[in-house]
Amino acid sequence: MYAVNANDTLIALDAKTGKMRWNQHRTPAFGMEIAGYAGPALGKDQVYVAYSDGNVMAYALDDGSERWPAVDLSADAEQQTGGEPVKYLDVDTTPLVDHDGPNEIVYVASYQAGIVALEGESGNRVWSNDKVLGATDLLLWEQPARPSPDGKGPGFPARKILLASSGITGLWALDPKDNGRTLWRRNLPEGGMTAPVPWQGALLVGTTRYGLFLFSPLDGAVIDGIDTGTGIAMTPAAYGRRAFVLTNGGTLLGVDIQPPPTR
Repeated sequence: MYAVNANDTLIALDAKTGKMRWNQHRTPAFGMEIAGYAGPALGKDQVYVAYSDGNVMAYALDDGSERWPAVDLSADAEQQTGGEPVKYLDVDTTPLVDHDGPNEIVYVASYQAGIVALEGESGNRVWSNDKVLGATDLLLWEQPARPSPDGKGPGFPARKILLASSGITGLWALDPKDNGRTLWRRNLPEGGMTAPVPWQGALLVGTTRYGLFLFSPLDGAVIDGIDTGTGIAMTPAAYGRRAFVLTNGGTLLGVDIQPPPTR
């Protein structure tokens, strides 16, 4: 078992006994930080962690040894500001591992440096998108290849979209196969925003002021929305055709979706 605490410490525990096998610690960043911290992301034989000082690391699963030098995303943020001091160094979003064939790609979101894709084996940068500021959650949405409805056409290719939610810049969709190119962005009401949740081919997002929104992952079009009156800070939980969420007013909602008819 692997866990990270708010003191920038990664801990590996024996799942059967609970005894600590190893741990890694970085000195937390000085000054003001964004609330929250990133969790561990498991790859094939290593674990990826992002820290409050803006660094991203990879450690061997068995003994915690460093697999590649620290990747300093705070330096990227300072470069974007022309060398001016960066107020928030945090990388509080849990890294996301994309098992792209034999290779692993790790997506990391820095609060002020945007989103970066790293090679899992070396930590080298694959691409970066410095426009996605304030991201707090990442999701990799995938759609398998499908035949055409009439069985005669070329069908639909497999699709993969990297989604990022930000209370500052909104909901983003990036093409991970095209250097993180922005596919679409949707502004959301001012305030906090939950992680996007895949639900019956769509995306369900909660907002702290206006309730639930259902989006199309392909173009970001709003499908529907519910204003709960008190806002939602909890990430919805989806199960089958239903989703459940607790509003800021303490009301538990169960929502049902009617998928469009298949042809």
